[in-house]
Amino acid sequence: MAQQPRERGRPMQVIFVGLSRSGTMSLWAALRELGYTPYHCLECGLDNANGAYPKWWEAVQAKYEGKGTPYKGKDFEKMLWRYDAITDIPCVLFVDELLEAYPDAKVVLQSRDPDAWASSVRDNFLYFLSGWRWYYLRLFDKSTADPWYRIVERSIKEWSGGDVTNLEAYKRGLAAHKDHVRARVPKDKLLEYNVAQGWKPLCDFLGRNEPDMPFPKINEGAMVRQITDHFLRRIALFVVLPKALLSFGLPMAVAAGAWWYSSQQP
Repeated sequence: MAQQPRERGRPMQVIFVGLSRSGTMSLWAALRELGYTPYHCLECGLDNANGAYPKWWEAVQAKYEGKGTPYKGKDFEKMLWRYDAITDIPCVLFVDELLEAYPDAKVVLQSRDPDAWASSVRDNFLYFLSGWRWYYLRLFDKSTADPWYRIVERSIKEWSGGDVTNLEAYKRGLAAHKDHVRARVPKDKLLEYNVAQGWKPLCDFLGRNEPDMPFPKINEGAMVRQITDHFLRRIALFVVLPKALLSFGLPMAVAAGAWWYSSQQP
């Protein structure tokens, strides 16, 4: 577990406020190439020794369900103190709060074609949330699987107005999100961007030299499904199986092990 310092080592430099499935993983790779230490939803898992998932879920509950004290200002340093650029969920659920917490950061509103975005979010996120495996994972793993499931579930409810299978609802949510960002951020601090534009507009805005390499292009749709399956299998092996053995003894552990083995098969 890394120890959070009293003050962050470097300021927050850029906040990407576009919603998930708008090239966030490609941006995460691009930002690393530009010398940033970016935060992406995958970092929650990498940083879970510091309790990232439960902290984010605590913040989500406070904002969207009125449970607990809302996060503001330095509260976000509990999760973000090591990073100088942020993108994707859970961060994008807190646009106003993060803009207030890091007022000197530049802001990028990345987007993609609304029809393609809506289909991608609905299909991939509903895939992530589907399946009977989650019942057991959430039952045994309250520190990782349960809060992460709830964060993803809350995200698509917010973006669709609760109508999570309706493509038109997602498109309305995307348009409202963009309008909100434009109204909130001064034009001289905001870049509207699509990853298909490559390095130049992004590097010009950030004041960085263009790398001598193609802009990263990661197929997030395929990767979401691969990561989902890998994520579920690792939790089953390293969390559910040991807890099942301790809680219910050998028969339950054998059953959990059989389930994990079957989930490995094509």
